[in-house]
Amino acid sequence: MMMMMMMMMMMMMMMMMNLMMMMMMMMMMMMMMMMMMIMMMMMMMMMMMMMMMMMMMRR
Repeated sequence: MMMMMMMMMMMMMMMMMNLMMMMMMMMMMMMMMMMMMIMMMMMMMMMMMMMMMMMMMRR
């Protein structure tokens, strides 16, 4: 009986750890995606600004 309990506990722990790891990975992925999106936005803004400046200079 005790051994069974121990085994069950171990299994539960392993599962929990797995879940935690998965969650962490997901969070990291989300963060990376967000960062990429922001970077892209910044790049777009910069491009727009450059274009505007060029247009102004042309005039």
